[in-house]
Amino acid sequence: MVSGWRVIVLMIALCIILAVAYLHFAQRKYTAYVQLVPVSSSQSKLPGNLLGLAGAAGIQVNGEESEFTQFLELLKSREVAVKLAQQKDLMKALFPLEWSEDENKWRAPQGFSVRVKHLIKVVLGAKPAPWTRPDGARLQTMLSTMIVIRESRDSPVTTVLVTMADSAVAVKLLASLTHEADEILRKRVVNRSGSYLDYLTKKLSEQQVQDYRQILLEIILQQESKRMLAESDLSYATDTVSGPVAMSSPTTPRPGLVLVLSCFFGLIIGSFGVCFMDISDSQPKPTANGRGEPLAS
Repeated sequence: MVSGWRVIVLMIALCIILAVAYLHFAQRKYTAYVQLVPVSSSQSKLPGNLLGLAGAAGIQVNGEESEFTQFLELLKSREVAVKLAQQKDLMKALFPLEWSEDENKWRAPQGFSVRVKHLIKVVLGAKPAPWTRPDGARLQTMLSTMIVIRESRDSPVTTVLVTMADSAVAVKLLASLTHEADEILRKRVVNRSGSYLDYLTKKLSEQQVQDYRQILLEIILQQESKRMLAESDLSYATDTVSGPVAMSSPTTPRPGLVLVLSCFFGLIIGSFGVCFMDISDSQPKPTANGRGEPLAS
């Protein structure tokens, strides 16, 4: 009979061999990131004596944080996804299994893995959805799971990360994401500031009190400054601290973690095997009379 510790060692060794095989054949994925901070401008802040009036006029006050939050939410939005879906080269890189270079068109993915996934869904009772060509809706679904946003507790820096097999595509995706989100937010601010200016100009023409007119003029100047910033070629909502760049080493798989987990699972499986063997050995062995009793001589 094989001793218990040998069984455990054998299972650990087997799991390590399987882990090494996995590390050789697993697809390497790289993480790209960009570090951002909210744009800060003293021109976009109102003095304390204007806060009440700005609120009454419906003007967002000291809204850098709010606009930056909107920017981060736009990264996973349908609006940005639809814009990115218009970039054909990017879409082909994001959905490579569904683009046929020979036919120069989109087609349903093919291959053994696709058939296996379809079979699993059928067995589990899930009705497979009909294939549709990649578009903004499908890209948004991908982005909602792919994009990771990490906000620092100690600084205003926010890091946006994506992990993909092609590091160059990941960098291009991040650059396009941040650009499109900033452009959408920029247009919103231009339109909103225009509406505010129309309202304030009307109020100014109706107001006769000099102090109140001076306050309105200051708010108008603030809104004009805000609109000019939005209409400039500079990034409106964010400043880039670093990136977008890709890490030089693969993020997944992680060899150290895989090997540690293989040893752990080998130990668990081996321990269960030893327990099963002990239970089997403790059972009475059948004899010729079928009752576990020795035969009379």
